[in-house]
Amino acid sequence: MLNQRQYDIIKLLLSFGSMTIAQIAQTHQISRKTVYEDIEMITFCLEKTSLGILKKKKNRIELVAINEEGLEEFLANSKRVVQYYDIKQRQALILLMLLQQPTVTIDTIVQKMNLSKSTISNDIQKLKRKAKKHGITLSYDNFAYCFSGNEIEMRGLFINMLAPYAQKLLATGLIESKFFHHIRMKLSGYSLLAVDVAHLSFHIWELRLQHGETLTHADGIQLVNVQVEWNFLLDKIGDFPFECSQKEKLYSMCLIKSFFRVENRDFREEHIIKVLEYMCYAYQSLTGKYIPTDIIYTELYQHFQPAYYRLQLKIVLQNPIYQQIVDKHPSIFSI
Repeated sequence: MLNQRQYDIIKLLLSFGSMTIAQIAQTHQISRKTVYEDIEMITFCLEKTSLGILKKKKNRIELVAINEEGLEEFLANSKRVVQYYDIKQRQALILLMLLQQPTVTIDTIVQKMNLSKSTISNDIQKLKRKAKKHGITLSYDNFAYCFSGNEIEMRGLFINMLAPYAQKLLATGLIESKFFHHIRMKLSGYSLLAVDVAHLSFHIWELRLQHGETLTHADGIQLVNVQVEWNFLLDKIGDFPFECSQKEKLYSMCLIKSFFRVENRDFREEHIIKVLEYMCYAYQSLTGKYIPTDIIYTELYQHFQPAYYRLQLKIVLQNPIYQQIVDKHPSIFSI
């Protein structure tokens, strides 16, 4: 059975007639060795179905269709399989594997992803460089992969790197959070835009706890000034489904408030109100338009509160209209 990348190579060869090994490798961001392995599989499949043959001329591959209609139908009916990912999705999947099983080997990843060892090694090197830009080190100690750095920064980076592919990763069953399902049954007011990223975020939190990577005192200092309505939230969500420290409970509460609009009219967080008042003052200075206090305390507060907590946890939630806002309202956006 061909994987989706191999189907895509057939489609490219049908469109262009012929391609070099280098062109195919560059298009799919894979090694030449992986291209040769894909060509072998495609050759076998085409010969078995009598739909076409691949001709190799020096370093060039040409597809000759024996049964063009049958080949078109074969491609149209091809099922998309989860083994195929583009380069960024592939790196996200490798990162998730390293987080889920730090002792995983490159050979195991090669086997699971149907790619060459050099492609996987290159992807891991790229992940290392991305992590290093954020002050985080990825190393291998002959036994397991280890990330080191500020734990809150690390969790935020993992979430941000995986978030664009959260929906696809969830569809494959690779992400599963007990705590997310626990709270989703008891809390309302979440954004559909954020729900998949919320699930991913709780999954990463649980993975870090499972592997003993918990918040240190230095990491927890960032959360000291974050006021959370402990009793109010705990009454809503009930008992934790697993044991964790007080700092980790605080972190989980901040995660809840990053994605869920937890309404408590009796408790307004003063630091958030102060930020909102400043923003509204700056907006009024720019536009001359007055914003009533009740709007600050209701509509603006419920939108700003999750953004405030995501900022504390270094989580970036991409809004599909983000760039439109930047382009159309640059002065207001700069506030």
